[in-house]
Amino acid sequence: MAVTRHVQAFQPCAVPSFRPGPPGSRAWCLGAPALTRPTRPRRRPRALPSARRSDQGEAPDTSQRVTLSSKPQRPLPRRPDSLQSFPGSVPVGSRWRLAHIPAAPPVTLLGAAGQPLPSHSIPLPATPGPFVLGAVIDGDADVVVLDPTVSGSHARLEVLTRGAGPDAEAQLVVADLSSTNGTYVNGARLRPWTETVLHPGDVLSLADPRVSYEVAVDPARVRGDAPGADAAGAWYDAEGGATSGSGGALAGAHPAIAAAAGLARALLAAMPANEPWRVTDPRDSPGLRARGLARSGDHAGAHAVLLDACARDPLDPGLWAQLANAERQRARRGVAGTSAGVARAFYRASCVGFEAAWRAGVAAGRAPAEAVEGRVRVLSSWAQHEAALRHRLSARRLFRAALAGAMRHPGGPIAAGAPRFLLTWATQEWQGGDAALAERLCREALTIEADNKYLLTLLGSILVTARKFEEARRVFHTALEATQWTHVPTLLGLARLESGALKMDLARDLFKRALDLQPDSVPLLQAWAVAESRYGSVAEARALFQQCMGIEPQSVEALHAWAKMEAGEGDLNAARRLYAQGLAAAPTNCNVLADLALLEIKEGDLAAAQNLLDTAMQAGPRHPRTLAVCARLRAAQGSRREAAALSMQAQQLGRARRGQLNAIRHRNWPDAGRGRGGEREEG
Repeated sequence: MAVTRHVQAFQPCAVPSFRPGPPGSRAWCLGAPALTRPTRPRRRPRALPSARRSDQGEAPDTSQRVTLSSKPQRPLPRRPDSLQSFPGSVPVGSRWRLAHIPAAPPVTLLGAAGQPLPSHSIPLPATPGPFVLGAVIDGDADVVVLDPTVSGSHARLEVLTRGAGPDAEAQLVVADLSSTNGTYVNGARLRPWTETVLHPGDVLSLADPRVSYEVAVDPARVRGDAPGADAAGAWYDAEGGATSGSGGALAGAHPAIAAAAGLARALLAAMPANEPWRVTDPRDSPGLRARGLARSGDHAGAHAVLLDACARDPLDPGLWAQLANAERQRARRGVAGTSAGVARAFYRASCVGFEAAWRAGVAAGRAPAEAVEGRVRVLSSWAQHEAALRHRLSARRLFRAALAGAMRHPGGPIAAGAPRFLLTWATQEWQGGDAALAERLCREALTIEADNKYLLTLLGSILVTARKFEEARRVFHTALEATQWTHVPTLLGLARLESGALKMDLARDLFKRALDLQPDSVPLLQAWAVAESRYGSVAEARALFQQCMGIEPQSVEALHAWAKMEAGEGDLNAARRLYAQGLAAAPTNCNVLADLALLEIKEGDLAAAQNLLDTAMQAGPRHPRTLAVCARLRAAQGSRREAAALSMQAQQLGRARRGQLNAIRHRNWPDAGRGRGGEREEG
């Protein structure tokens, strides 16, 4: 659906060091006050294609050069000829960079590990994966921009390859990461989480016109064995940290490897010199030694061993992959001195190394299966890393790159592990709310391995949610026949389906069969209890919930389901007691907080409901259930206008998912596991 957008002009601010110029001059675009006030455009701008948000799991529309803001503002002034962009094809392998505009004061730049970097230019990697600009060192940024107006994770850039063969061309896209002060392209503010195509000559501004860079492209000059080299290595070479002391090991290496080696050296320099991990036997394998330390609980020692090994032997892609996974886990645990940007640099170096090994094997007439498998695993892990950071479009591209690599494996995509990471990808999309893409991925993976029980179970669950019950039943039966009716998740999914169809005798048989295989499974007992409560067998449901509590007394899901049942039966004291136990185990669980607040609203205790919803909104400000209950509270308080706004916001959050489920419901696919997969999404 076309949505009308309006130009939101870049709000110029006065900079003391700048001399005001006439409207349209470079000084005026960079922040000097305008001499005349622009007027509103007389004609309404034409409607642009709908720009979908990537954090909602949808592909963006990058057909427009600049994604315009939805708020009507003053028109964008005419840009001078010196800042005009040059749209057109850019050869693959060209070196993209952000050149600092000389008229603006220089901004201090740091690397992901906190090392100083030249401020005149920011080279962008042409290899797969995103490149993040931000203001926090121990965060998501690949380059830290030390300016008070820049957010911690401000903007994401990525170089893409469009087309194939001789018609392939490089394309640079940028997305604002919901920054506080916004990201601007040629003065137009970008919508958050929406990718916009950049062209050579465009001016990218972060929050303030002083932090402005011009997009530049140098002629294609590829270094190393892998295509699409970047200029990051030269950036670190200028600082003397990437190649100094390497004994010539990085001579002619890919710049991504040189950049990662520079980061490893910077991290090693910050460690004590008398650590026990530094005294190692040269005959020991660093990878095996790191795994042994990690199994013994010494994760810091394992990380240090891998850093030292990668600094000594930067051309081993397996070590870079192991180090990237270790850095990712440390960043997830919040260890001081870690950074998601550092892990990204290590993943990039590993991908480049495996790609170079694969090309060397092909040139020698061999089938480098190990290199293909290694690159596929690295791309899959990297994609999960980016998805956890909400870079969902970049994660999808990395998953697609892993799938393309698996297709060229000598033993086929199954040998490369394609069904496994497609299942991981589909599960992430399903949990993230993109049911349509999750279904397409399941069907695509089933064309590779038709009897994969995990894929069939996930597809069946998606079809049940989309109310395609007959096809879901066939999918579940296919998975159970492939496993001789011993796969517990499939038995659970089919039991839920039959209980929803009020076939409780059949559902009970399935629940019993699953419990015979896993007698202490709390999710099984909880699902059976919920099915009995919906069927009206409250006594049986209470007995099953009691079994859940005997196995896991702090099961939040079981306590929540039990409390909802008691509230429906009118035992409010028991419901409050169970809700309190659930909140004691998980104080910020939005579902428990929202349902308890709804109970208090019905009982007239609006103050208690307000306190609960305040906690829920802090934990999840975009939680649909919380917003719906907030609307009920505002209506009970007499604020009908605010209640209507909250209700509409909650409906909008669930509208995309409902639309995807309706599309699944009315889509005609071949039989699951035997038909053709869905159309690939390149966004």
